[in-house]
Amino acid sequence: MRRESLYMSYYPIFLDLSKSHVIVVGGGRVAERKIEGLVQAGASITVISPRLTKRLNELLEAGAITHRPKRFAPGDITTELKEKSLVFAASCKADVNERVAKAAQAAGLWVNVADATVLCDFILPAVLESGPLSMAVSTSAKSPYLAKALRDELADSYGPEYGKLSELMGAIRQKLLKNKKKGGKSERIFSSILASPILDWIRDGNTDEIDSFLGGLLGKGYTLKGLGVEQKGIKV
Repeated sequence: MRRESLYMSYYPIFLDLSKSHVIVVGGGRVAERKIEGLVQAGASITVISPRLTKRLNELLEAGAITHRPKRFAPGDITTELKEKSLVFAASCKADVNERVAKAAQAAGLWVNVADATVLCDFILPAVLESGPLSMAVSTSAKSPYLAKALRDELADSYGPEYGKLSELMGAIRQKLLKNKKKGGKSERIFSSILASPILDWIRDGNTDEIDSFLGGLLGKGYTLKGLGVEQKGIKV
């Protein structure tokens, strides 16, 4: 549990939840928003709530979540669910969320509590995602509304072409590492790519221009097809 302060510094981190289990207490709209992101992250999710929203029932039917139709009790975490990795307290009742937080922390698990930063071990940023590219904005829980507004401004400046560029540069990086081209040379290569009109070519769907540029810069095999980058989505 965090102490109250005028300003709390948080350590930004992206977690791989694909091999983790998560407990979400609550089955309403707040829980739904949390769960949608957790499903996208590939987590294994157990939802504890007497009822679920229509969307959560759809996720249940699709096998994306597991549901325990009951009211929360501290034993839900301290016994059979103790080995789960993260806990989200997303009930519409503040007293339930507080009991979830206490039980999670007693079990040594990180917990996020809706609208109660002082009870949280971690908080969630506003996120802009495009393919492999993710941008996260946080105000250290001071103003989620401001974080979302800034996220929306970023979306206006960084369209889906940046996601495709991120995918392309990742493929180039992997090929360079495989060919043992590291250090300053690879930095110069990426600098040249970013200085080129490649974002315009992606927007215009000009795959021939992209292939010609990459071939001239990097040599044979450095084409969209050779790098395993799908041409679908090149024109955005």
